[in-house]
Amino acid sequence: MKQLPICAVIILVAASVAFAGNTSGKLGMGGSIPSGDVWVLSYGLPASPMVIEGIFGFSHGSTTFEFGGTSFSADETKVSFGGGIRYNFREYKTLSLYGGGRLTLDIHSNDDTKVGVGIGGFLGAEYFLTSYFSISLEDGIGISIIEDANSFGTNVGMRASLYF
Repeated sequence: MKQLPICAVIILVAASVAFAGNTSGKLGMGGSIPSGDVWVLSYGLPASPMVIEGIFGFSHGSTTFEFGGTSFSADETKVSFGGGIRYNFREYKTLSLYGGGRLTLDIHSNDDTKVGVGIGGFLGAEYFLTSYFSISLEDGIGISIIEDANSFGTNVGMRASLYF
């Protein structure tokens, strides 16, 4: 029984070495992990390092902030739609290094509804466990422009993707 986990690890390592990490001509679907609040549909252009992404995000949570010594708390729901372009600038057998940009339309809803625009750039690495499944880690920088408040920041994201 102890041999089963060892065999699974050996198969996983062998599969990761055997499969090439190439998104060219493939349709992909992925979600951020562990939160699962951002979903990406991607398509790798045939014979090209370019990937086109469609983005859908949904999150709901409570935000607490302080202003003038007074603490405020608000529930907020955020829905995002958008797209982006990713360029795979270095591809190895099971690893792809990439960079790109995204543009989103963000709808924030708490007591009232506010619409904003987000724009950002990112760098990342995608590791292919098989030719159809990968895990990505990326670091981004961006700005969000909302009716009465703009924000600038960085983020780190992790995503699992399935390619067809």
